[in-house]
Amino acid sequence: MAHDKKLNEAIALSIDLEGASTGHTTVKEIRSRVAVAYPDRYWHPYDLREAHNDYLGKQIIKAFKSPLSSDYIEKNLPHIKTKYRNILGEVPSWFYVRGIQEWVFSLMATPEHWDEGEDMRTDMAEKILEQATQYRERAELLRMESVGSLFELITGDPAPIHP
Repeated sequence: MAHDKKLNEAIALSIDLEGASTGHTTVKEIRSRVAVAYPDRYWHPYDLREAHNDYLGKQIIKAFKSPLSSDYIEKNLPHIKTKYRNILGEVPSWFYVRGIQEWVFSLMATPEHWDEGEDMRTDMAEKILEQATQYRERAELLRMESVGSLFELITGDPAPIHP
């Protein structure tokens, strides 16, 4: 959609400007730049609905990942043994199972669900480790080439120093 393209362009421009001027930034900084360049009065009502849905989705996932509340445990599981009560404080109240593509309530999860949850998190950890390896490789390349940054490696000029 046209408004999505404009917003993405505003985000990309803000990131590029920050990168060229300071070399570092925060999400808050980019958000502030984009809000000035692309105020919400230009947003299509669909964007507002999508933003709201995105916010709700993130909040719902946050709630899924949180442990069972002590209030829930006291009201619904008053006679639970202490060793099991400690376990409930360590696990998320719900977790996502790829095989069925749904969130599963921890109290109702089968051993197979827990195995799938572990497999999925192992896969995610491996992907993160692969990404981390790329950072190490870039650092080693810069040290091997005796340069201080990718900017210097590519252009031959030292990168401007920023606080």
